Amino acid sequence: MNTADDNQNELQVCARILRALAHRIRGDLSVITNDLAYIATLVDPSETERARNRCSRISAGLSNIGAMSSSEAKKLLPIEYALRPFGVPGEIAKENRGVRILVADGLIEHAASLVRELVGEWESHIQIKSDAKEVDLILQLRHTPTTETEYVSVGAFAGAQLGERFAVEGGLVDLILRDHGWQVAVVCGDQRATVCITIPTVPG
Repeated sequence: MNTADDNQNELQVCARILRALAHRIRGDLSVITNDLAYIATLVDPSETERARNRCSRISAGLSNIGAMSSSEAKKLLPIEYALRPFGVPGEIAKENRGVRILVADGLIEHAASLVRELVGEWESHIQIKSDAKEVDLILQLRHTPTTETEYVSVGAFAGAQLGERFAVEGGLVDLILRDHGWQVAVVCGDQRATVCITIPTVPG
């Protein structure tokens, strides 16, 4: 017999688990934060500043997880609108204006925001394949890589190049992009890092 869970995709299952975990951690974090506020009234507040800052960072990370929505429906959008969160200009070549992409635009905006949080700003452009079945979204990062290598996910890049504490945000980006069928390669070399996202398109 089929159940409701049988029809859930990877993003829906992971998002549900992550939101539940974030809710549990947020409850414990609230207790710790309240205790620190009380302790700060008894001692020099600077004594608790480091711990309070760490709690604030954890809370910000939990907010990123809480923003994951697994129920948003995907819709067909013109390429210039679908990729706008990644900085793609609204004006594109006339012959490409009929190309559309199937996206949950709120999730894609969240993914772009997380990437920006990880690496800052970038320069972006698109390369539409001759058959118009795929488009490569190229993000030229300002991040200077520590080693020359290639990664097949944003999470792997974030963990190796930025530090393990950034791997969660990178993993959230991976979940969103995989749910859309987008493939990622992050190439680090020649003192620069480039993200190439291959996206299936729906010709007009």
